[in-house]
Amino acid sequence: MTENEFIQRYTSHLSAQQKQAVTATEGAVLLLAVPGSGKTTVLITRLGYMIYCRGIAPSEILAVTYTRAATFELKKRFSAFFGSEYAGSLEIRTINGLSSKIIERYGSVHGAESIPKLMSREGDRKRLISDIYKDITGEFADPSAINDVGAMITYAKNMMLTDEQISELDCGVADTLKIYKKYCSELAVRGLMDYDDQMVTALDILTKCPDILDYYHGHFHYICVDEAQDTSKIQHEIIRVLAKGSGNIFMVGDEDQSIYAFRGAYPDALTDFEKTYENASVLFMERNFRSTPEIIGAANAFVSRNRFRRDKTICAVNEAGMPVRTVHCRGRATQYDFLCGIAKRNEMQTAALFRNNDSAVALVDMLERSGIGYRLKGGEKTFFTSKPVTDIVSIINFINDPYNVDEFMRIYYKIGLYINKQAAQTACRISAARHIPITDALLGPGEPTVGGGIELTESSRKNIMRMAEYAAQARSAGASETLSIIWRTMQYSDYVHKNNLDGGKYDILRLLARNVSNGEQLTARLGELSEIMATHTDDPDSLFTMSTIHSSKGLEYDRVYLLDVIDNVLPSITADKLDDKEDVKQYEEERRLFYVAMTRAKKELYLFSCTGESSEFVSEVDRDIPIEYTDSNDIFFSLFARDMLGREYCNRESGKGVVTAYCNDKLYIRYANGRSELKTLEEMLKDRDRTAHYITKEELDKLNTNDSAKADIVPSKRIVMPKEGDKLYHGVFGNGVIRSIDKLGIGTVYFEASGQTKRLMLETCVKNGIITV
Repeated sequence: MTENEFIQRYTSHLSAQQKQAVTATEGAVLLLAVPGSGKTTVLITRLGYMIYCRGIAPSEILAVTYTRAATFELKKRFSAFFGSEYAGSLEIRTINGLSSKIIERYGSVHGAESIPKLMSREGDRKRLISDIYKDITGEFADPSAINDVGAMITYAKNMMLTDEQISELDCGVADTLKIYKKYCSELAVRGLMDYDDQMVTALDILTKCPDILDYYHGHFHYICVDEAQDTSKIQHEIIRVLAKGSGNIFMVGDEDQSIYAFRGAYPDALTDFEKTYENASVLFMERNFRSTPEIIGAANAFVSRNRFRRDKTICAVNEAGMPVRTVHCRGRATQYDFLCGIAKRNEMQTAALFRNNDSAVALVDMLERSGIGYRLKGGEKTFFTSKPVTDIVSIINFINDPYNVDEFMRIYYKIGLYINKQAAQTACRISAARHIPITDALLGPGEPTVGGGIELTESSRKNIMRMAEYAAQARSAGASETLSIIWRTMQYSDYVHKNNLDGGKYDILRLLARNVSNGEQLTARLGELSEIMATHTDDPDSLFTMSTIHSSKGLEYDRVYLLDVIDNVLPSITADKLDDKEDVKQYEEERRLFYVAMTRAKKELYLFSCTGESSEFVSEVDRDIPIEYTDSNDIFFSLFARDMLGREYCNRESGKGVVTAYCNDKLYIRYANGRSELKTLEEMLKDRDRTAHYITKEELDKLNTNDSAKADIVPSKRIVMPKEGDKLYHGVFGNGVIRSIDKLGIGTVYFEASGQTKRLMLETCVKNGIITV
C-alpha cells in the first residue's frame, strides 16, 4: 500500500490536527487531545501509518495502555481497521504487563531465584493489610480502612515517595510510615511482591542491569503511550528510561482529564514534557466531535480557570443545541426525587453521574421501591462496610437491645459515655448475670461503683443516665429522628470528626431514613440494599444509567445529570481552605473531575442547585448560563416564572401539591396525600383540577381595588387541623413529623432534612399555606 493510498483510505476524513498527529512518527511528540477529539482513532491510524507507510516492523513498536480493557480494545480496533496480519506482532501492553516481561527477561538471563513471586490475588493483599492494621493499631480494620491503607501503599510506590513524605500521608491511622514499612517487610519475608512492586522491580532492573536495558533499547524503537495523564510517576520513569535509546516517544493525553491522583497519576509529566525529552514537540487536537457548543463552551470556560495546565481551547464541531440547564431543588434530597421521575419516563439515553457510589445508594433505594429499571456501573459496597455506617447500625442495635454485650463493646467509647474499657467489660458481666440493661448495670442499684471496685464520677453517672434517656427516646422515634439523636445528642458526630471519618455517610443514611419508619427498619433496609447492589443486573430496557464520574471516563451519554455537586462532596475541599500549593493541586483535580463529568454529555447537560446547599462549581458555571427570556406580553409568560419552588398546583386526582424541584418545563410535585411525581407544564395543564369558583363583576372590581375584600368574597377553604403523628411539608424546612401539640395548638415538629425540632403555630401555618399536611 502506497502512502497516497493509505492517506486516501484512512485519513481523508480526519481533521488537519488529526492528520498531523498521525504522520508525526519521529522524535519526542506530546499530543494533547481534548475530550471527544478522536484520540483513539488517531492512535490506531498512526500505528497503521508507521507500519504501512514508514515500513516500521510491528515488533519494534511498543504501545502502552492504562488498563487491560484498553489493551484489548486497541488490539480489536486495530484489527478492525487493518486486519489481523500485523495485530499479533504489535506489542500492546499495560505498564504492569511490560514490567512483567522485563522481570521475566531478567530471570532468563540472570536467574529467577532472587525474584519475588507476584501476589496476584487482591484478597491475599487485603488479608495482609488487615493483619498489619490490627497488629499496629490494636483494632480490626473494616473494608473501607483496608482500602484506604491499600490506596496509601499504592500511592507511595507509584509516586516514588521518601519515608518522610510517606509519614505525612493520611490514610486514617496515626502511623502511616510504620504500616507501610511493616507491609513491605512482610512481603519481603514471604518472598512476595505486589503489582506496585512489579513496577518498582522492573525499574530497578532497567537502571542496574545495562544488558537488560540494551536489549529493550534494541527491541523497541518506537514507544506510544495512551492516557498519559493517568500514568503514575514510576510508570513515566520506566517509559522515559526505555525511550532514551531511540528518542522516539509518542505520548497522548490531556492534563485537564487527569483524575486519578489517588492512584498516583502524574499530570506533571505532560506539563514538563519538553524538560524531560530533548527536541520535543507538542501537538494539539482541540476539536470536540461529541458535544454541543453550549456544553463545550461551559466546560472550557470552567477548566480554563485552572492554573496548572497548558493553554488550550476546546471547540465543538457539532451544531448548536440547548443551553446547559440548572435543576432548582428544595434541598439535597429532592435531586433524587427528580432523577427518579426522569428514570421513570425513560425517554432518552441518560446518565446520572456522581463523585462516589454513596450517592448511588439513596438513588437505588428509591428506584427499587418504585419498581423503576436502571443500569448501574460499579456499585461497590464500601458504603455499607464503612465505619460510620457499621457504627450507627451497632448503636441502633444496642438502642433496641440494651442487653446486647457485643454491640455495646463496639460503641461504648463512641457515644459520650466517658468510661474506660474495664468499666464497660464489668458492666457487661453484671448485665448478663442480673439480666438487666447494661446502662443499669453501669449505674448499679443506687451504688456509686460498678462491680470490680471501679468508681464512677458524678459527671460519668449523669452522662450514663442521659444516654439511657436518649436511647429510650430513640426506641420510640422515627428513623430520621433516631439518626439525629445518635449523631447530635449521643455525640457520635464528635467521634467521627475526631477520627477523621467520613461524615457524609450520615447524610446518605438520612436520605434512606425518609422511606422507613424506624431505626430497625433502616438497618434491615441497609442489608437489603447491600445485597441488591452486589448482585444487581442491569435492566436491558432502561435508558437510565448511574455511574461514578471515574467509571464514566471514556464514555458518553445523550443526556447527563450531575448529582451531588455540593461543597465538601464535589469539591471535597473548597477554595477558602487552600493553604498551600498541594491544596491548590488537590482542588484543581476536583475541578478536572467536574470537567470530565461535563464532557460526557453529548446533547443535554443538567446541574442541580439545592436550597440550603452551597456549590462553588455549580455557581461558577451558572453565572455563564444564558437565561431563557419570555416577553411579559407572551400568553405563556406566567408559566415560565424565574422561581417556581414552593408554587402550588392542584391535580384533579391527587389534589393539592407543592413544586419542590423544577427545570425549564419539568416540575417535580409533592402532593399532600403523600404522592409525588415529575410532570411537564403541558401535563400539568392537562391534569389540573378544573373546579371553578364564580364571582360577579362587581366583586371582581372590588378585589382589584381592595385586597382586604378577598376574605369576604372568596370563600375560605375548610381548615383541617393536623394531629400528633401526622406528616407535613413545610415551605422552608421540608418534610416533618408532628411529635406533640400543646393546649395552645403549638406543635412540636421534627424535620428530617435538618434533624432539628421546631415549635409551630399549626393553625396559622395551615391557613397561610406555610405547611401542607
